[in-house]
Amino acid sequence: MDRFGSSVGSVGGRLREVWASQSQPARLAVGAFALVAVLALGFFGFARLRPPDYGVLFADLSPDDASAVITKLDAQKIPHRLSADGATVFIPVEDIPDERVSLAGDGTVRGGGVGYELFDRTNLGMTDTQEKIAKIRATEGELQRTISGLTPVESARVHIASPDVSLYSSTQEPTTASVAVKTKPGMTLSPQEVRGITQLVSGAVEGLKPENVTIVNQDGTVLEPSPMANGPDGQPSVDALKATADQLAAKQRYETNLQENIQGLLDDAIGAKRSAVRVATDMDFDAGQTDTEAYAPNGTVRSSQTEREQFQGTGSQNRPPEGVPATTSNVPTYQSQQPATGQSRYTKSKTTTNYEITKTETKHIDAPGKVTRLSVAVLVNVPNPVPPPANAAGAPVVAAAAPAVYALSNADVAKIRNVVAAAAGIDPARGDVISVEAIPFAPPVEAPVAVTTRTILGIPVTALIAIAVVLLLAGAGAGALALRRRAVRATTVDLPSFDSALADELPSFEEHPMLEGSPVIAAPIRSAADLTREQMIEYVTTVAQENPDSLAKLVKLWLAE
Repeated sequence: MDRFGSSVGSVGGRLREVWASQSQPARLAVGAFALVAVLALGFFGFARLRPPDYGVLFADLSPDDASAVITKLDAQKIPHRLSADGATVFIPVEDIPDERVSLAGDGTVRGGGVGYELFDRTNLGMTDTQEKIAKIRATEGELQRTISGLTPVESARVHIASPDVSLYSSTQEPTTASVAVKTKPGMTLSPQEVRGITQLVSGAVEGLKPENVTIVNQDGTVLEPSPMANGPDGQPSVDALKATADQLAAKQRYETNLQENIQGLLDDAIGAKRSAVRVATDMDFDAGQTDTEAYAPNGTVRSSQTEREQFQGTGSQNRPPEGVPATTSNVPTYQSQQPATGQSRYTKSKTTTNYEITKTETKHIDAPGKVTRLSVAVLVNVPNPVPPPANAAGAPVVAAAAPAVYALSNADVAKIRNVVAAAAGIDPARGDVISVEAIPFAPPVEAPVAVTTRTILGIPVTALIAIAVVLLLAGAGAGALALRRRAVRATTVDLPSFDSALADELPSFEEHPMLEGSPVIAAPIRSAADLTREQMIEYVTTVAQENPDSLAKLVKLWLAE
């Protein structure tokens, strides 16, 4: 042990001697290298020993699913963490994609309850009753997973009651279902969403009517679905709010298409970013139907009949009744026909024409979405003219290649107005409005560029680059210092060895004239150590003036030492 301690002490002493023998630049280089090495070791140690970043593998798990996931992770020796409520599992970020696909693929995460995976294995000994119960369980599990996937729903439970089939429909009990829903904090189910869940459950179970589905929340409150209005044919009609939303969407699409068409026309004509177009419309979404029946005054002749009767001659021919039609001529006897006397002429003609009735029925249906008014506004960019720069004398300086200033005259604005009116289909009789104005646009504002910081192992890339630059500079400095020391050693000349005769040839220090009667020195001086810096400089200057050869020999002596 004593020998070991002495050897350690000797090594320490040697190191101190080596350190003391080094020059100041060498010490700085060694210190910089040691600092860089410590920083590098600290960086790599931090990168290797820092805990991994954890991310969410699965959230909102049921207790059964969470237990199955933890068992799988333990079997694969993957570090994991569990949230306080036991519903969220965390694992290292780099393992999340593979584990999520693996656990979802082998059926570890079922999403609460069991579904149709109950029938993955064939059970030959299953009775009809067991098969019916298994089918109900599978349907309940699938509905639970589907309802739990809705945005406001955190978890759900579904219970289906399917009675036995009766021989008589009058005594058949209806199928019923109950749904218990737990909503997420701060969220509720709207009547429309309750209606959707009701339709979902009733459509998934055979023989289940929507009115036989009951939905309750976590507070035990029965949730009522929104009423569904029926049309004239007894079928559900479109909800008024949805119809309004569709009308607004149709109006917006019409305005957007028209605006894009006009904007494209102006961009091709006067250039991009030189115009702005806005379109507003009033549309009538009322559907109307008009039925019209019209009869033609002169229709098609269906039949025509003509009768003619003519008498000329001297034969007997009854005359028509004569006399005044009154009581006198009728009483006491009736007026009778009198025979005609003399020559007579009798003519009778009758024509009957039957026309076919011409009837025109017109049915006109006004489709909803008719444009009742259109407004188009167009702005054209006309930059303000920039005056030419003036020299010191005030005269304008003509630029060699000045860009042409884009300008529009009143005639150009009128042309643009006519073109836009034709493209938009402006109808003044309908009350349409179009406005085209030429004004200077505001200069575009450059959006700040978003700077994203990239990291490697949680450390910013800029810090890694800075550390790499410091390491390179330190290495370059150490290499340059080593090359310099090697060059100095290669160019070192042999100095003269110490010669004691040189000291004998120099004048005695104590016998120098400056020491005799010097008013500055209060006491006798016996050696150079008793002199101040100024006195030593004066002594060397005097020796150099009186005996330069001796001074040269003195310098050689100092170099030899």
